[in-house]
Amino acid sequence: MKNAPFLFEPKDYFGFFARIGWKPKETRYFAIEAERLRRPAPFPLMIRVVTRIMGIFASPQHRLEMKRYAGFVLFEPAKAEERAATENSDAQQELAADAKDRHG
Repeated sequence: MKNAPFLFEPKDYFGFFARIGWKPKETRYFAIEAERLRRPAPFPLMIRVVTRIMGIFASPQHRLEMKRYAGFVLFEPAKAEERAATENSDAQQELAADAKDRHG
């Protein structure tokens, strides 16, 4: 992958897709899906061992956060009124940023 690095890294993934007319339909996490399917998570063995050991000592809240570390989102086209609201919000944020830049 040296010759084809993954360069897509927006600051706000969901905002990026909302601006181009998409909204999240479903979010799934690899570790939670692995439990549901009763299969090992698709991580290297060493990562699975380390996270299992860390999970023994972690609080329930931290264990849930660990399970939500990596996953995927299924997007669907946003309705016209949702796209308009996103575009309006983006325009307001841009105006606020411009005003901040001008005043210091």
